[in-house]
Amino acid sequence: MIQVRRDVKLNQHGEVVSVHRILSILSERKTARTRGKYSAIEPASYSDADIAKIDELYAAEQRRGGEPRYFEDVAVGDDLPSMVKGPLTVTEVIAFHAGGYGFVPYGLKSSRLAYANRRRIPAFFVKNEQGVPDVAQRLHWDSEWAKAIGNPMAYDYGVMRECWFHHYVTDWAGDDAFVVHQQDSMRKFNYHGDTQFLSGSVVGKREENGLRLVDLKMTMTNQRGVETSFGEATVALPSRESGPTLLPTVPDDIARTTARMWQRHLELTAQKRRAH
Repeated sequence: MIQVRRDVKLNQHGEVVSVHRILSILSERKTARTRGKYSAIEPASYSDADIAKIDELYAAEQRRGGEPRYFEDVAVGDDLPSMVKGPLTVTEVIAFHAGGYGFVPYGLKSSRLAYANRRRIPAFFVKNEQGVPDVAQRLHWDSEWAKAIGNPMAYDYGVMRECWFHHYVTDWAGDDAFVVHQQDSMRKFNYHGDTQFLSGSVVGKREENGLRLVDLKMTMTNQRGVETSFGEATVALPSRESGPTLLPTVPDDIARTTARMWQRHLELTAQKRRAH
């Protein structure tokens, strides 16, 4: 099943700050288990020398930060610096959740709150090997459950790699830039123990609607040499000639819908205040 969703995020002033379109391809667990498409993949293993090479990439990472990257200084064909993410561990998945991901619509809760959540969405809870109802979402940290539904081990969230691409772009672009557009596609699993190596280049440069834009292409390749993800981004950069970058305008249909929702939000807030 192909599922398409659009999320629009607002700030405290009712202004649109981002539009997020998500296309997900959902598969049936029983069929995936029967096919065993990825069953031959072996867990990653690292020597001290392997980890040292990964650490060298981490040590070499640089954030552009407050030093502007000007439009005039960028050329088509420029390579982005290398970046690495991983090896993926349960700890990294926990840190990702601690940062706020995954609490809606399902929620990760414990004890009495987990009981209430189980009453709310019982189909989301599947018994583990001890007979305890636990979240189906645990395939991202429980390899035994991942194996039971057709994967050789636990794996990441696709949105983790989406965040990594964004981190890659913003580290390169700097604080004075604005990511106008980002599109990415996750085509292979990122299993626990896997490492993702990021690379990219500038493929376009133009001026449009008052914005100085550069187009980037990016890929992630794991330690097996398999490209797991690819993406592209358009970044508005400051200009030595025209000054700071402008923000893109919000499409009219989204702006109108947002204005109606914000007006209703203010009405409900006022009603709540009066009630108290």
